[in-house]
Amino acid sequence: MENVSIARTLAEQVSKKPVPKSPIPILLPDEDEAISAKLENLGYAEGQSFAIEYVDSAKRPSTRRITVWGIVAGAGGVPSLIAFCHERKAQRQFRIDRIQCFIDYDGEVFSDIPVFLQENFGMNILLGTKTAPDGDRRWRRVLDSVKHDAVLLSALSRSDGKTSPQETEIATDHLSRLAENAGMMLEDAEILAIYRYANRLRPTEEAIMRALEHAAAQGHRHVQKLLNVAIELIDADGQRHHNEIALINSIALDLTGMAII
Repeated sequence: MENVSIARTLAEQVSKKPVPKSPIPILLPDEDEAISAKLENLGYAEGQSFAIEYVDSAKRPSTRRITVWGIVAGAGGVPSLIAFCHERKAQRQFRIDRIQCFIDYDGEVFSDIPVFLQENFGMNILLGTKTAPDGDRRWRRVLDSVKHDAVLLSALSRSDGKTSPQETEIATDHLSRLAENAGMMLEDAEILAIYRYANRLRPTEEAIMRALEHAAAQGHRHVQKLLNVAIELIDADGQRHHNEIALINSIALDLTGMAII
């Protein structure tokens, strides 16, 4: 399938680009805990990337940059993030009750762990209840309406090795319109949350595959709007890189049968 090749190419382009330098000093223990053998999957993640401060079960602190691949329930059902650790260059598991804070690459610190997890992964943080609060359900609806287009636009934006604030703003405008078209009038704080969400994305191959399948299912009108925004995004820096053009045309051919540039 063509979209498999596109997803793999985009994911490789994203993975080749190093994550930004950590805004705080990296700290690693001599060794990390082993990943649990039995894990219940709680959902996938599109590749959100940031730094964390973490304390493991042996009380060893660490600070590291991670890109989240999935969310699982470990021992006792406590959620954990399955992530690629950019310091170890390997997969690691991080229980959310041991995360001290999240740090964006611009240095902003988020110490309210439940709120950060809700805003970035749509998680119901009230793990002891079966019903999510209204605000939790609303944000999940927002994420559901924007996450697939966010993945594709983020991957295209990162394919030339850098993402500018202007590119993220272009993506945010499009994503905000998607949410509003889904019946949600957004507040300024929610638009900012969408911006941060898009800016943290470093999509995985699986997330890109899901995004391509979702775009195809939305029909021609949605695809055309997405492709127009993609062109606007790659033009934001004043030049069209060869790999950006090739990737957009590959997506257009797969979804519409015609190149667009």
